[in-house]
Amino acid sequence: MVVIDIEQIILGAILIDPDAYALVGDKIKRNHFSTNEHSEIFDAITELADSSIPIDILTVTERLSKKKKLKSVGGVNYIVSLTSRVGSSANIMTHARFLKDRWKKRSIQSICDDILNMEDMETIDADELLNEVESKLILLMQEDSNDRTQADIVKSVIDSAEAIRKSGGSIGTNLTGINSLEKILNGAEPGDLIIVSGRPGRGKSSIFNNILVTAYRNKTPIYEWSGEMTPEMRVIRMVANICNIDSRMIRNGQFLDMPQSEDVFNTLHAISDANMRLDFGMKGLSEIVSTIILEKKKRGTSVFLIDRLELINLSKINRDLSVAKQIVTATLRNIANELKITIVMAAQMRKTADENKFGEPNVIDILDTTSIINDATKIILIHNPSLMEPPVTQFRDGTSSKGMGELIVAKNTNGRQDRTRVVFDGKYASWSDVEEIGLSKPYGYVPF
Repeated sequence: MVVIDIEQIILGAILIDPDAYALVGDKIKRNHFSTNEHSEIFDAITELADSSIPIDILTVTERLSKKKKLKSVGGVNYIVSLTSRVGSSANIMTHARFLKDRWKKRSIQSICDDILNMEDMETIDADELLNEVESKLILLMQEDSNDRTQADIVKSVIDSAEAIRKSGGSIGTNLTGINSLEKILNGAEPGDLIIVSGRPGRGKSSIFNNILVTAYRNKTPIYEWSGEMTPEMRVIRMVANICNIDSRMIRNGQFLDMPQSEDVFNTLHAISDANMRLDFGMKGLSEIVSTIILEKKKRGTSVFLIDRLELINLSKINRDLSVAKQIVTATLRNIANELKITIVMAAQMRKTADENKFGEPNVIDILDTTSIINDATKIILIHNPSLMEPPVTQFRDGTSSKGMGELIVAKNTNGRQDRTRVVFDGKYASWSDVEEIGLSKPYGYVPF
């Protein structure tokens, strides 16, 4: 059965059974049809449905006539003939899926044809050509991502509730291994775009180290791209955290003369066998997205770390870097939703941000804040008062900040805004709960 036949059957099924539109109206669009005539007819049907006007041969022909489109689509006779193509609307969902599948294939073919027919094919840089293809495929995937019906959404809510009940009440997976933080976040969920932000040198990379170590321990497939930290350096930091050994001793080989040397070697081998990929180097948005898609498909990767937003090659996206960042965050949020994955991205704060007397960061201190606030599901701010210039010796409740920092959850679509006190250990490149160290207890949210 050719695609034209399927299109005629779908339109005919809606004309003989107006309720059929409710089954497919959210799933197919005008550009899914292969001919302009069928697109115009579907447009007329959609307009009637949006206006709560009954859908039948008479109302559709009247609508097309008012738009001066009736003759161009084949006239009344063609509209009537559509109803003779189908006996009932029973299989309209199957036909809609077939229609959409053919549209995807046509779109992919069109992208390939456009590339092959480029006049400067022989002179264009291969990487630019690849970016062009990837960008068009990203747009195709995004256009195809928002077609869930209310029934799909309700089923997703029920499935999620059942999964949470079976897990004993845990909403998301343990992301950082910092228990007090995880209680605030309710864990990481598929579809999350989590932003970790702090001023330079305040511990963003160490939060990523916590996430990688937690994924290693929980056997969670994970991928990290960094624009500044090599995979070798990342592995050293992970081993330091796991084996509780100063990272400098691993780097300079002193661990070979220590009792923990066997633990270090065993951990290195275990990391090499883990479902983990550490990536490094300059990447553009299209390269990052295509890598995410491949990692999800090939390795089932569920957590992706991007270190950091400002190190993505933004110039290829838009000359206005603020606009480019908006495109990045919107694209990553869509990808997270589409693939049911968690994306964690670091973002820089202004070095000269306005600060209160306790040195606390605020969301507005993040560079190009608007797009991040709009697209992020969760935002974690790092407050390390002892690293301020000059150092801040107290938290806002009057207690000493010596040896401690705060992780402030400034946005949380799945829970409360709150904060928790943590301890940063530079030797192990990690953050820990203060209650585990025995210094004090996390405390409640203080508005800022």
